[in-house]
Formats: sequence, structure tokens, C-alpha cells
Amino acid sequence: MALDDFVPSGEYKKFEEINGEDTFIKLNLLYIAFEMNEIYSEESNQRGEFDELCRDVLEIYLDDEFETYNVVDVADAVVFIINDSNYTIAEYVSTYKRNAEKVSEELFAYLEKTRRSLLRND
Repeated sequence: MALDDFVPSGEYKKFEEINGEDTFIKLNLLYIAFEMNEIYSEESNQRGEFDELCRDVLEIYLDDEFETYNVVDVADAVVFIINDSNYTIAEYVSTYKRNAEKVSEELFAYLEKTRRSLLRND
């Protein structure tokens, strides 16, 4: 099956138009959960913290500041920051609730640094 003519962003828009915004959001949340599966554990989701983290990542991803990044980039960056900083998922979610701007700035800085690093290596 040839994927040369497949345009993911266009397909997402078509999917959203056909199935509605709720289904579009649920699909994105499933995708985010899949991307962040390495930090999931039943312990980390006892009170729904992982699920809340997925919603937070979707909210961040949909922010205009992150429009040049795809959802995988954002989810992977969150996983890196959680692992690197020794945050628990609950702590990260709590920090995001208290200071979404600070968390977003940290995430954006990491994504920009990663992008510059990739460009230098090309």
C-alpha cells in the first residue's frame, strides 16, 4: 500500500469533519496515551493522573505556540522531561495546573533545543 499521497494533517481534518470534535479529541488522546505508554503504570494512574496528563498534553499541543510541532513531538518531550526531572506524573500534572505557562515554556524550550540539534546534525 503506497502512502506517498497520504497527508496526515489533511486526513485528521477530514476525520474531524466526518466524525465530530469529540471523536477527534478521543482519537488524539488515544494516540497520546500510546506515545507516552513507557511512563504508564497502574500506580501512576490510580487517581487518573496519567489520563489527566494525556488531556494536558492535548491542551498543550493545541496551543498556537506549539503549532509547528506534531503531537508525537510534544508527547515525547513531556515523557523526556518527566523522566529527566524525576517528576512523578501526579507532580507534573499538579505543576501544570498551578503554572501552565511555566510548564509550556519549559516544554517549548526543550522542543526548540531538540529541533536545533537535529538541524545541526543534518
